[in-house]
Amino acid sequence: MVEQTDADTAGQRLEAELRAYVSANDRLRSAGMFDPELGVGSPEALAIELDWMHQLALRYQRVYALLLVDFDDYASYQAQYGRRAARLAHKLMAEHVRHGCRAADRLYRLDEGTALVVLLPETRLEGACVLGRRLVEGFRARGIPHLRSESRLLTLSAAAAAAEGETPPPEPRALLEEARLYLRVAQARGGANLASRLEAA
Repeated sequence: MVEQTDADTAGQRLEAELRAYVSANDRLRSAGMFDPELGVGSPEALAIELDWMHQLALRYQRVYALLLVDFDDYASYQAQYGRRAARLAHKLMAEHVRHGCRAADRLYRLDEGTALVVLLPETRLEGACVLGRRLVEGFRARGIPHLRSESRLLTLSAAAAAAEGETPPPEPRALLEEARLYLRVAQARGGANLASRLEAA
């Protein structure tokens, strides 16, 4: 009876250690999927989510869109106001974009730069453009001073791309490249703008 109790205790201890190990592993994995400074998903999480949405589009012709959002002149803002102000502006940008999204939308950091990506399930390109314009105009309306910019304000631009039922759907990398291309177009117009292939159609 004593031996059985000891075995049970050892087994329980082993199970507790295993649970603690799995829990720690999960926390580490979650930490890698989340950017705590901005409160958004990491680039690694973005890659996983994009692949998942691509698989849904491939198998079930589900539509989705992505919106790429970035500052128009972050480098000169940082040079003018310092790193701390620039970091605070980046956090404000993330908060602004997050609050403008629906509950089903997901927000991620694109890479080590300042750009953010919004993934919009069950959304066509036109809907992504509507959100993009609202985010760009709303941020400009905040009136954050930026004396080195032409508008004298810190502004955002955005670009949209979408998989809209094509067979086969575009690869995630192709959608991101399309968004990057149109973001450069939006910024070349002087900033505080949105661009997508809808304008070229």
